[in-house]
Amino acid sequence: MQEKIETRLKALAELGREDLRTPRVHDLLHKALASRKGPVVAQAARLARTAHATELIDALETAFERHRSDGVKTDKGCLAKQAIVGALYELDFEDPNDTVYLAGARHVQQEPVWGGYVDTAANLRAECATILAQNRHPDALYELTTLAMDPEAVVRQGAAKALAIHGGMEAALLLRIKALGGDVEPRVTAECLAGLVAVEPERSLPFVAQFLDERDIEVAEGAALALGESRLEDAFLLLRRRFNESVNPTFKTMLFLPMALTRCEPAFEFLCAAVDEERIPVAIESVRALGVCYSDRDRRAALRRIISERSDPALNVAFSEAFPAS
Repeated sequence: MQEKIETRLKALAELGREDLRTPRVHDLLHKALASRKGPVVAQAARLARTAHATELIDALETAFERHRSDGVKTDKGCLAKQAIVGALYELDFEDPNDTVYLAGARHVQQEPVWGGYVDTAANLRAECATILAQNRHPDALYELTTLAMDPEAVVRQGAAKALAIHGGMEAALLLRIKALGGDVEPRVTAECLAGLVAVEPERSLPFVAQFLDERDIEVAEGAALALGESRLEDAFLLLRRRFNESVNPTFKTMLFLPMALTRCEPAFEFLCAAVDEERIPVAIESVRALGVCYSDRDRRAALRRIISERSDPALNVAFSEAFPAS
């Protein structure tokens, strides 16, 4: 049986080198999508996506339901269902009957492993959460609220991303509640903070800045990066204030990149002063952070002048790495 699957997969791989727009290819993909073998269906779905074969939408939808109802046997790892969801989204399938995206966001697939079970549908739920938000599904916020409390961290993180995509005051409030409640995985809280800055930049800055706490460095770094990505000068001012309050050298240099990400002139001047005046190890970290200004010729030249005046080999190396010759 394994040999037969490998033979079919090889045939599909060879098919991928043909013109995917021909009726013959579409007919072969249609037959492959009817398979009960997850790897075969996954490969066929990927080819249908590449071919933008809208005439295969019904076959893809049917295949999704088939592998959802008996996924432990036919679709180990949910690979077929994930490939189908990706294909249908690229084919602009709106799922009017909620048979794919909503069903996928709710799907749990516990597969046996040594010593217990593992839920292999987590990535599927996270991807469907994003699509529900992008499609502005009428129940999106209800579903995302549930997924934000999912047992799997990747789903909770995906729900936070999806809330940011959805946008609006309701999504912002949900992100605040989730951030305040905390999460055992720092990246989930960090995603909530990044989402808040994306949805309500000005209003969220003071809230996000509250998470610049050295006791949880991963959350603090996520908060700092969220502030930096806002590209607001007020965000730099909050970062600079926290920099001045801290006595932890590692924490202070961690703030350099978020400062640089704001790309505002005060941040550039602050970081250049660090390059000019701080100890060499600190100056090097500042140069590395300023690498985000790679495409800005004026800032590149200004930084080069400062480094030339210090005449330190390590700084020159850091500059060459952060600003490689174009």
